[in-house]
Amino acid sequence: MAKSRNFSKQGSAKQASADVPEFKEIGPGAVGPVYTGRKIVVHRDVQEFEVGLRRVADSTGLKTVAVSSDFGDAGIDLEEASAADGIHFERLGISIYSGEPERLQRLAGLAGEAEEEIVAVVPERFIYLAGAFPSADGPGFMGANSLEYLRGFQEGLAFALQRLGAGEALQTAGDLRRPAFSYSDTDGSTWGLQAVGVLDPRGKPLTKWTGKGVRVAVIDSGIDLDHPHFRDKIAGKKAVAPQDRGSVQDTNGHGTHVAGTIAGRKGYGVAPDAELYIAKVFPGGGRETEETMVLAGIDWAIVNKCQIANLSLAGPAVAGQDASVEYRRIGERSLREGTLLIAAAGNDSNRPQIRPVGEPANAPSIIGVSAIDAAGEMYTRSNGRVGNTDGGEIDFTGPGVNVFSAWPVRLSSIGSNRLDGTSMAAPHVAGIAALHSESKGGIGGQALWDVLAVSATRKDLSHGGRDIGHGLVQAP
Repeated sequence: MAKSRNFSKQGSAKQASADVPEFKEIGPGAVGPVYTGRKIVVHRDVQEFEVGLRRVADSTGLKTVAVSSDFGDAGIDLEEASAADGIHFERLGISIYSGEPERLQRLAGLAGEAEEEIVAVVPERFIYLAGAFPSADGPGFMGANSLEYLRGFQEGLAFALQRLGAGEALQTAGDLRRPAFSYSDTDGSTWGLQAVGVLDPRGKPLTKWTGKGVRVAVIDSGIDLDHPHFRDKIAGKKAVAPQDRGSVQDTNGHGTHVAGTIAGRKGYGVAPDAELYIAKVFPGGGRETEETMVLAGIDWAIVNKCQIANLSLAGPAVAGQDASVEYRRIGERSLREGTLLIAAAGNDSNRPQIRPVGEPANAPSIIGVSAIDAAGEMYTRSNGRVGNTDGGEIDFTGPGVNVFSAWPVRLSSIGSNRLDGTSMAAPHVAGIAALHSESKGGIGGQALWDVLAVSATRKDLSHGGRDIGHGLVQAP
């Protein structure tokens, strides 16, 4: 029996189709957002959401709604909720509706008035794993003869010639020497853990904190349940997509790599004693999902009182447009609930050409993370702030090139891999946040954000706030 409430005045609910929506493979290279056909409703008041749901029911005939709080700590069951016209995430103040196009079209007229409970109605989008790319020092190396390398060389040369034509002086070899920021992997630790002040090259701890007792949600492609480095680390798990039939097993690798950076074994895990809460929101081994899945993961993280939620995923943003009111409100409400959302900025750039920070990282209330390499330079694909829009800032940067971490043993006999991307930088920030949370008695939300901002450093980094925000996060 589907668990849903009827919000019409008459109380007569129509029975919607219980079919689980199919996922269509739409590549992440789209110029702008790609839409699912459903509508997202942003409510003004989290507590008074029933007023908005009744307004929708009376105006559109979309009457039955599955409310997240009715499902308890397990979070909303999307298969059970699929018979309803809509889903409401009570803690986020967000509803998502499906139905006939005419009814969904009527939703647009319900938003915008100052006295109305409904703030905005926007189309639901597809969200993608924030492209994790094989490292040049690991499997899948793109060598000096590859098309990608040659294209980048050509564009870099063209940019240099353009600067010379404009009368600008190029940097000399002496200008480029910056030995103060220079790290490399050792037998004792990854370069990333050295850069953020967790371990020295010999593997000796530089901080006494390990993230013990701190809950970190990994909203991603799942985790390798067979990996020996995650034994006794997984405190909670939820397979959001009905297609996964309750299993969070990672057949992609992305989520396992991210989780390893946050809380893998000593040597590459930033906070090895943190408690992992795994929300698998990408069905099967795919790299694409719908916002409904992501919001269900965030809601579940809040329900389980996670101080931190890592989102190494992104939807394309449009240059010149403000951050969406949807993610702005979600971030604000998560902060009030004590959960700090940390998201990858995305990897759509080809520097010096820079693409805008993706969603949800571009929301002012969600931490957006860029990526740097072991020499302190920006990762060439890392997105950044473009224009003077409301939102779209980078808040912190983290190690995101040639990052060594865990990998599903079914995909690699050695159980590890090296990847590049802001997807790899974000979990460094999440892990450091866990150390600070432990050091401050388990804080989360805005208080934790403020501590991260004070402790971050721009020392020896050549890029300014547009690319690195407060700077590189540092362990307490």
